[in-house]
Amino acid sequence: MTIRGYRPADLAAVLDIQRENRAAGCWAEDDYARLANDPHGFILVAGKENLTPPQVVGFAAYRSVTEDAELLNLAVTPGQQRRGVGSALVRAGVERLREKGARRVWLEVRESNHGAREFYRRIGFVQQGRRPDYYNDPCEDALLLELEFQRQSSQLLGRR
Repeated sequence: MTIRGYRPADLAAVLDIQRENRAAGCWAEDDYARLANDPHGFILVAGKENLTPPQVVGFAAYRSVTEDAELLNLAVTPGQQRRGVGSALVRAGVERLREKGARRVWLEVRESNHGAREFYRRIGFVQQGRRPDYYNDPCEDALLLELEFQRQSSQLLGRR
């Protein structure tokens, strides 16, 4: 698996992965183009180069402003989940955010998304708040999670 920066040719695969993941943010094509062209944003994709043709199997979208950054969207194709793709995308994103001067990354997650909450907990994210009625369809609170880079686990950066 390789992690690399997003290219416009990846858009169809990213949208397919997003559609396959009910918990992923529902972004429009323009949202990805806008973020990819934003000097404070970037998108990473995970690719399986050993497949013919090579396939994008996951993506993560980030934005950073000064010391704070956000993980805006993360999704992995169902057939590749629980194989380290999401962790690799977060690990690579954190490294890039550090290079940009960020000291922490924030995200929102549905309260009912127990699998994602456990994934983020294992990486080192800590709940810092709640956003009532943040999500629609169905209406649900978001939990606000934070990862401070100085207290992140060695698992995030050192192991797969």
